[in-house]
Amino acid sequence: MILPALFLTLAGAAHAGSLAWIWQPGQPRAWHVEITRQRIDGDWHLGKRNLEARAVETNLAVDMVCEATGIFRDGWALDCRFPQVALSGVAVPGEEEALREIFAEYRGLLHGAVAHVEVRANGRVREFDLDAGSERTQREAEQADCLRMLMLRPFALLELELPKGGDDAGRAWKQGGSPLLIQLRSSYGTAGGVLVEHSVASRDGARVAIDTEGHGTVAYGLAVESDGTKTIALELAGHAEFDATAGTLLSRETMVTGRFTAGGAGSGPADHFREVGTLQAIETAAPPAPAPEAAPPSTP
Repeated sequence: MILPALFLTLAGAAHAGSLAWIWQPGQPRAWHVEITRQRIDGDWHLGKRNLEARAVETNLAVDMVCEATGIFRDGWALDCRFPQVALSGVAVPGEEEALREIFAEYRGLLHGAVAHVEVRANGRVREFDLDAGSERTQREAEQADCLRMLMLRPFALLELELPKGGDDAGRAWKQGGSPLLIQLRSSYGTAGGVLVEHSVASRDGARVAIDTEGHGTVAYGLAVESDGTKTIALELAGHAEFDATAGTLLSRETMVTGRFTAGGAGSGPADHFREVGTLQAIETAAPPAPAPEAAPPSTP
C-alpha cells in the first residue's frame, strides 16, 4: 500500500515542536475567510449575458472545507468546497446593477464548485484550479477566469510557507517563489521582485505565533517598463497562529497595499489597491448519522 505509506511518511516527518504542515486523508479541515479588497480603478468582473462591471470594493466571506485526495513526494493534492459564500461589492458609478447580477451569478456557480489545489509539504501552493461549471464558450471561459482570480484570494491566506526541516533556528525565513498574497489580480501573472519573510513571534505550547512582512516592486504580467510608469510598490504585513501538533493553520490576518511608484502616478505616489484578509479555523460538519435499520414487519 504505497499511498498510505507516503501519507505516513510526510506526516511522520514532523517531530515534536517542529513547524510542519500535516494533511491526512479522511480528515477534512475547514476555515472561515473574509476578504475586503479595494482598488481605485476597479477590478473587472464578467457575466454570461455580456455583462461587465468594475468593483472598486469587493467583500467576500466564505467557508471552505479542504481534504487531502492525493500525495506527491513533496506535498499533497487537495479538493476544497465552499458550503457558505457571501459576496458583495461597490461598483463604479453606473455599473451597480450589472455588478449585482454578476455577483449573483458567481454565487450560483460556487454552489457545488470544487477547487483543486496542489500544495507543497512546506505549505506553498503549487497549482490552483477551480471547477465551477461549463467553459464551452469563450464568454464562459472568460467568466471562469474572473471567478478563479477571486477565489484564489482565500488560498493566499492559507498559503503559509514554513521553515525548511520545520526548525526556524531562531531566525526569520524567506518564502520562495511568488507568494499568492502579493500576486496582482491578473490573467497574465505578476512580474517583478518581492521579498517575503516569516518569523516566530512567540510560542505557547503547540500554538506558534508567526509574523509576516514583505515588500517589492511589481507590474501586471510582463508590463514592467523602463520608465516605471506601470510599476507598483507593494507592502505586506500579517500575523498567524499555527498548531504545531496538528500541523495546521489556526488563524491568520493580513494586509497588502499597492501604490503606484512616483513615475506611475505623475505627481507622486497614489493608492492603487488595498486588501485585508482574515482566516479562522472552524469545526467541520459531522457526517450524517446512518439511518436506523427498519424493523422487520410484524406477522399477524
